[in-house]
Amino acid sequence: MSDYVPVIVFTNQKGGVGKTTSADAVADGFRRRGLKVLAVDMDPQGSLGRIESSCVAKGTCCSSSFLKGAPVVCTEDGQATVPGDLDLANVSDEADLSGAKIDEYSLSKAIAEAVEAHGFDAVIVDTQPGMTFATISSTIAATHLVIPTTADRLGTEAVEQTLELLSAVSDSYDVSWMSEPAVLITLFRGIAKLARTFASQMVEEFPKMGLKVFQRRIGITVAIQDAQAHGRSIYDMSVLKGAAFEYDVLVGNIMNWCGLRPALQMEGGER
Repeated sequence: MSDYVPVIVFTNQKGGVGKTTSADAVADGFRRRGLKVLAVDMDPQGSLGRIESSCVAKGTCCSSSFLKGAPVVCTEDGQATVPGDLDLANVSDEADLSGAKIDEYSLSKAIAEAVEAHGFDAVIVDTQPGMTFATISSTIAATHLVIPTTADRLGTEAVEQTLELLSAVSDSYDVSWMSEPAVLITLFRGIAKLARTFASQMVEEFPKMGLKVFQRRIGITVAIQDAQAHGRSIYDMSVLKGAAFEYDVLVGNIMNWCGLRPALQMEGGER
C-alpha cells in the first residue's frame, strides 16, 4: 500500500461541535510532524479556509473550482488548503473542466489528482452539517471518518443521525472506508457530572453501534477559537498548553489509526 494516502473527513449532522476546530488542529499537528497535508474546506461558509489562511497559497482554487478539476497550488513548504466558497452550494448543477457533469465522485477524483500531482501524505476534509451534496461527496471520498460531538443528549442524537447518513451513503455509493467511524468528544466540561456521565455512556454504547471512540477528550477552551481566528497555531500558545496537549495526543492517536508515520518531529515553529 505504498500509494495509500488517508483521507480523513470530519463530519456531524449537528453544527457547533468543533468539527472545523478539530480539522484544523489535526492538520496542523500533521504538518508539525513533517507531513505534507492537503486540507479541503467543503463547507460554503469557508471557516476552515479562513483559519488556515497561511496555507492557502496565492492562486490556488476554491472548493467549487477544485471539484471542477482546477489545480491546487502549494505553499513554499508544500502545504495546501482549498478554501470553501458559496458557489459550492450549487456546484452539483455544473460541469467540470472536461465538460463532464459534477457528481458525488468528483471530490474523490479531485483529491486523487492533487495527491498524485503534489505527493501529499494526508488529506483533511471539513464538512458542513446536513445531508448536502458536499457532505455526501466528502463521506464518499473518505478513508477514515471522524465524528466530533459533545457529551450530552443532543450530541448523542447527532451521532445517531450521522450514522443514518453514513449508512445511506454506503448503501447507495461505492465507499472505501478503511475503519469504523470514530467519535471524538469535544467541548468537554470535565467538571460537570452530567458531561462525565454522557461521555462514559458514549464509550460504552457507541462501540455496540459499530463506532470507535477516541479516549482523548478535548476540553472546552474559548481561547482555541480566538487563536485560530487570528491565524495562530494552538501549539505555539502557552495559554493553550492544556488544549494543545490534548490535541497533540489525539493527532498521535489518529496517525496510528490511519497507519501514518511522522516524517519529522517538530518542537514548534510557525504554521
